[in-house]
Amino acid sequence: MELENEQLEPSDIVVTMIATALNSHVRDETNVTVKINGYEYFDSSKVPMNFEMYHQVSNNYLLKTSESIQRGSSFILSGNLERVNRIQVTYLSFVNLFGNNSKNIAASSTAEAAREIMSTVGNSQ
Repeated sequence: MELENEQLEPSDIVVTMIATALNSHVRDETNVTVKINGYEYFDSSKVPMNFEMYHQVSNNYLLKTSESIQRGSSFILSGNLERVNRIQVTYLSFVNLFGNNSKNIAASSTAEAAREIMSTVGNSQ
């Protein structure tokens, strides 16, 4: 499905995904921005999609994590879908599926892995 930015009606769509950074973070006077890759599942097909995620530099909760993002970093995010390809981030955490401190995640799909990670994050706080 190919949509142009002006074809998407304003909405309150919240997305959660495991993403990979396509570049390092970029900080300007108002926002920290990162180009990312995530996947959408459509008719049982895994479709890669690129997004631009951002948050305001005044959001200290996200700033330390987002400024650590380098090309190839993997992380889980949640945020508001503003346009077809732009997400305002409200939650951000690095994903380490192979570290000694992380729970072993044996998931058959990215969606299942995201659910497992989110349940782990919720239980660890």
